[in-house]
Amino acid sequence: MCERFNRNRAYLTKFIYSQTAPFERDEIIREFSKRQNGDIVIDGTQTIAQYLEELAEYGALTYQGGQYQVRFLETAH
Repeated sequence: MCERFNRNRAYLTKFIYSQTAPFERDEIIREFSKRQNGDIVIDGTQTIAQYLEELAEYGALTYQGGQYQVRFLETAH
């Protein structure tokens, strides 16, 4: 079961970070579910919505007007 969680969470993270435009929570959940054939379990205690909230809390995503957006870090030149 743990391997399933790890695999799904890794795929979800990759999917989230591939988003170049703002997205809504339900949009990500719906598309992730479709790509995973309905298997959206990423943790035994945390939902995708909670995971998105956590990423926003840590500063990896911004949340404004009901939409999330990936915060891309600028690289030093």
